[in-house]
Amino acid sequence: MPKRKTRTAIIVCVAVLLVAGLTTAVVKYEHIAHLAKVQGTWEGAMHFHAGPLLRTQRIVLRIFKENGSYHAVFHEIDVGVKNLPATRFEIGRSSVDFESDSRFNYAGKLNRGATEITGRWTWAGAKRSQPLALTRTATPDKVQEPLAEVDYTPRQGSDLQGFWKGTLTIGKTVLRLHLKIAESPDGTFRGELNSIDQPPIIPLPVTTLAYRKPSVKFSLQGIGAAFDGTLNNDSSQIIGTWTQFGTTPLIFDRVNPREEQQALETGKNYGYTNDTELQGHWTGTLPGQYGLQLQLVFNIARLPDGSFAGTMDSPDQSLFASPIDAIAFSPPRVHLEIKPANCVFDGKLAGGKLSGAWKFGKTIAEPVTLEREKSN
Repeated sequence: MPKRKTRTAIIVCVAVLLVAGLTTAVVKYEHIAHLAKVQGTWEGAMHFHAGPLLRTQRIVLRIFKENGSYHAVFHEIDVGVKNLPATRFEIGRSSVDFESDSRFNYAGKLNRGATEITGRWTWAGAKRSQPLALTRTATPDKVQEPLAEVDYTPRQGSDLQGFWKGTLTIGKTVLRLHLKIAESPDGTFRGELNSIDQPPIIPLPVTTLAYRKPSVKFSLQGIGAAFDGTLNNDSSQIIGTWTQFGTTPLIFDRVNPREEQQALETGKNYGYTNDTELQGHWTGTLPGQYGLQLQLVFNIARLPDGSFAGTMDSPDQSLFASPIDAIAFSPPRVHLEIKPANCVFDGKLAGGKLSGAWKFGKTIAEPVTLEREKSN
């Protein structure tokens, strides 16, 4: 990948792969026994430099049999993404090869005791691969659940707990950052960072956060980034520097999260007066073919000019606010497109429900029905 493009995507290098995990993967194997011996959960970590800081990517792989078929899903712990499907995997006498569409591929070798897979992981478009050893485990690491508003609501006795907003400027690239910090009663911290100009919004887990008044330091090992700052006297601002591919000044201001959300939604109307209108928040579940059901959320707003705008969430994959690029509504027909993910919804609005097919690529379609959240 050209260096300039890497810098443009300075916060998140996570490709869009929205709810594609409900289809049957292409499975090739020499003997059924070779598949059976790799069942279970495997985990490992890659450590490499992407800029001046060490970057860590923990990977968890789950291989399972459901309804007579074998399937596999991946979790990328340090970038907060889970349930990424393997759309192709090949198992030989000692070989274990996986691919997830155009996102990554992994080629490995299984040891004689079937306790470790050693191989190399390559992201799509990357010139170099990374070594990755996966070890069988019964206690895998888990993706951090997104923080709820109650977790980071400011409270007495905590200088840092709250919602913070910053703007990172790298050359001509300007990125708005939302930082959420929660402090536990024992004085430890949890945090997550969202880059809201790089949808889908992925809550990036803060790996470490240290506070020794007035010093505030945190790192995000999944993207090889760190922040070093100072909290001001009234705990309303953290002034410091962001280090990733270089070092850049960055200031976080404490803000009201509800007011910030309202500002982002200015001009968008999700309210409706009858069941024939499209706007609203729609939720449904893709049925799945092997137990991996994924929730699907459409957030569709009517704009002042009568057109529509929207985003899609896949909470079970920790992916949020992926823009819906095209919305066509000719009652009762509804057509939605998410172009980076190669996803389309074709259906109709009837009886207060959106019913149709969720299409991924040219050949995969899953039936889905979504119901609208009731207005208050």
